[in-house]
Amino acid sequence: MDPKYSGIDFAGLDRRRKLHIILPVFLVSVIAFIDRVNIAYAGMTMAQQLDWLTPEIFGAGAGMFFLGYFFFEIPGSLIAAKFDACKWIARIMFTWGIVCGLLAFMTAPWHFYLFRFLLGACEASLYPVIYAVLFPRWFLGRERAAAISLMLTSLLIAAIIGAPIAGILLELNLFGLYGWQCLFLLEAVPAVVFTFVFLFWVKDRPDKVNWLSPLEKEYLKETIAAEEEEKNKAKKYTIWQALTDKKVWRLCVIYFTWVTGFWGFNFWM
Repeated sequence: MDPKYSGIDFAGLDRRRKLHIILPVFLVSVIAFIDRVNIAYAGMTMAQQLDWLTPEIFGAGAGMFFLGYFFFEIPGSLIAAKFDACKWIARIMFTWGIVCGLLAFMTAPWHFYLFRFLLGACEASLYPVIYAVLFPRWFLGRERAAAISLMLTSLLIAAIIGAPIAGILLELNLFGLYGWQCLFLLEAVPAVVFTFVFLFWVKDRPDKVNWLSPLEKEYLKETIAAEEEEKNKAKKYTIWQALTDKKVWRLCVIYFTWVTGFWGFNFWM
């Protein structure tokens, strides 16, 4: 390490990045998980008021989320990489919150399919932007696995709190709305509100914040830039090269099988 960085309190730097980067992204992930799977809880009572909601339609609508994600994940990630990742994440939250609320007013199967597709389209690229754009601008290569692992505990927390919250909301009857409608509307609120909290709290790059010293900013900027340069020297992929690489497809298959089981189980539960 360059001796000029010997005066940095690295433990303090790590704590502040956890507070200002990992924690808000953790909360985003909790909200995202709850809004993805709330259809599974709402489905327990929806069929009592929606006579068209057969198990086949429910399954197709639940899965329609991932179709929207499929089409817009890569374009969204590329946009965030070229511009401001935090503003893109905020845009994702705001739009998915609006669509989540619209689910409360569906009256036909095509509404269900459309809103679930739009939910996936709006949320598409959330995790890729966090993993591949935001975190690499804040954490060194050796730190990233720990940062991502810590953030991903949000899925466990969301699963723990999601069910009891849904149970409470399903018992509500506000303004003549059914419980499942209350669930969609009230669980949309945190996404919309936290959009503005996130924009204020999280910044795209170290040089945009005031909770780092000039030396800490310089350290992160120079060290991360040096890592990126070394990586590009080893191999720099175009999009086409990535899509035609056998290792990439192997990883895609592994991830596909994991995510199919993970989300299928959560919707079923």
